Amino acid sequence: MSPTYYSKITITYYSGNEEWLSKATFFAQELQSTFPTTLNEVSICKASNDEVFTIKISVSKDSNGGGASTNEAVLWDRTINIGFPDVESLKGAVRDIIEPGSGGGNIREVEAEDEDEEEYEEEDEGDDLMLSI
Repeated sequence: MSPTYYSKITITYYSGNEEWLSKATFFAQELQSTFPTTLNEVSICKASNDEVFTIKISVSKDSNGGGASTNEAVLWDRTINIGFPDVESLKGAVRDIIEPGSGGGNIREVEAEDEDEEEYEEEDEGDDLMLSI
């Protein structure tokens, strides 16, 4: 029987800044919708300290009655990383932990679509509108 995993994201934000609550909510929604089966819980917690915005992940493994072990990691700390993460990088970091070896298809597909759009826009520059197919 294989071990059972439980993964949890905790986003802690400074409660004195309403914009940070919006960011925390956005990241929580994006992560939960991207990993609906492998991410079990996303929590948003208030902090009273200024400048606090952290995103942590913990993964617990129950070894079939042999006791649970938990690994934790800080994915983002605003005081160290400065600012806020971009959502694609955050999803990639989470994917590397809870879905190792999955390849990260969604992010790469979006990047490929963006490259195609940029190529089209480059061809579209100039006086004459030319559409290459």
